[in-house]
Amino acid sequence: MHPERTARPPEPEGCLTAAIRIPVRIVVLVLVVPLRLGWDVILLCGAFLRRTLRPVGRALGRFRDAVLAPVGRAVARTAEWVATACWWLAATLFKTVFLWPWLGLWRYVVVPVAVHGIAAPTAWLYRTVLTPLGHGLARGTAWAYARLLAPLGRGTGRLLWAVLVWPWTALWRYAVVPVATWTYRWILTPLGHGLSWLASGAGKGLALLGRGFALLGRGLAQIGRGLGWLLRILLLTPLVLLYRWVLTPVGHGLSWLASGAGKGFILLGRGFALLGRGLAQIGRGLGWLLRILLLTPLVLLYRWVLTPVGRALAVVARELADALVVAWRVAGYVTRAVGRALKWLARHLIGRPATWLYRSVCTPVGHLVRDAVWRPARKAAVETGRAVSAALASARATVAAARRDAWRALFGGPREPEPVPGIPGRARNLGGAASRQTVPGAAAESEISLHKGG
Repeated sequence: MHPERTARPPEPEGCLTAAIRIPVRIVVLVLVVPLRLGWDVILLCGAFLRRTLRPVGRALGRFRDAVLAPVGRAVARTAEWVATACWWLAATLFKTVFLWPWLGLWRYVVVPVAVHGIAAPTAWLYRTVLTPLGHGLARGTAWAYARLLAPLGRGTGRLLWAVLVWPWTALWRYAVVPVATWTYRWILTPLGHGLSWLASGAGKGLALLGRGFALLGRGLAQIGRGLGWLLRILLLTPLVLLYRWVLTPVGHGLSWLASGAGKGFILLGRGFALLGRGLAQIGRGLGWLLRILLLTPLVLLYRWVLTPVGRALAVVARELADALVVAWRVAGYVTRAVGRALKWLARHLIGRPATWLYRSVCTPVGHLVRDAVWRPARKAAVETGRAVSAALASARATVAAARRDAWRALFGGPREPEPVPGIPGRARNLGGAASRQTVPGAAAESEISLHKGG
């Protein structure tokens, strides 16, 4: 079902690769062989140190557990006891010198003086003098407020309302509101329609401005209604003159100003459009400059400089890695040969002489010492030990016999066991018929059972 996978053929190597490979491998071999020798020496030293230092570490651990840990615990307990004693002494000294004097001063001097010398007179003064005085002042103030200040305040408030508030309220309700309503209906509404028609292209900003004017017009309409009634009743003629010679020119000026503002907003929108087109042209020019000045040089640099240099560096790196692998293997062979040569030299220069010395000198001398000195000494020591053990045993037996004789002489001997009479020539056997020889050299009698004997 799957297509047959074929191995990728090796890439052809050029003369540059062949020219670089041999010098690189020679240089790498010269550099790697000392490193491999040093590495193998370090490994051997590490193995030797591990085999040597591990028992030393275990011995040190046992020494620590057996000696240093108990000593450390004893020192810690002693230090704890000393620290506890020092802390108790310091606490006692601190309490004696600093705490108890100030505590006694506070308890027996400051507190009695503050309670009986300050607090009690102050409480008596508050109860006897300040409380009645405060109650009297409160009652007098309440009577003055209820009888004098409250009626005076009400009269003053009504007077101020009649003088200051009511005229302005009437002016607002009956003069300003009607005038504002008429102004909104006949001036501001047409003006707002015209401005909305002129400023339709300006956008949402002028729409919001028109809504604001509409709200302002409604407010002015409410004001104008009150002002119209007041104008009709009191100030009709001055207001007509004011409308004719003041408000009409002002309205015309506002209309002209609104139309000019609409045209200005239109021109501003066109300017923004032209500005957008200019920015678009500038963006296109910058894109062209970026493509010409930056992208094209980068593409050329990547295509014609970085790619060949990267391929060359890849070839060099691959050859260097292969050379390192080969040099490491060759260095391993070299170190193995050097190790074998050193082993042969050690065997012939140290091992064989040491073996000959052990076999030809140490072994005969050891046998001579063993046969002439050690064995006779051990035999003599064993015989001496046996003689001493026999002497001690005989001494112990003599002492035991003397003790028994003394006990018998003082308290009498123990009761001797009496023999039980039996049938001569016949022995007892618990149900068995086999005979058993009890005396050496005599014929065994046939044994009888208790169940068969009458």
